[in-house]
Amino acid sequence: MALNVGAGRRRERISIYKNEVVRDLGGGTTTKETLYWDTWAWVKEIKGTRVAETFQDSLKKVYSVLIRYRDDKELNNAMQVEIRGKKTTIENIDNVELQGKYIEIIVKVQ
Repeated sequence: MALNVGAGRRRERISIYKNEVVRDLGGGTTTKETLYWDTWAWVKEIKGTRVAETFQDSLKKVYSVLIRYRDDKELNNAMQVEIRGKKTTIENIDNVELQGKYIEIIVKVQ
């Protein structure tokens, strides 16, 4: 993937949600989905060999979502990404090849 992902390429808005355990009125706990991060991203559909490398089902669309790296944000596979109006789980997180400036999130959407 090219590193030419300046502000002009990151033109789609995505939202990242995480599950938080909160106390309810009865003294128990409830899991609640909360907005964790709302940011600009470069979203690109992955096709061909790269889809085969990630062992994805061919009936689902696989997207590479590139966002700017931030020290104060920590992503994990338990989070969900809302992309183009659909929520999906994170399949893979990678920032090794992107020199620590960007994070690549691989998601699949039905």
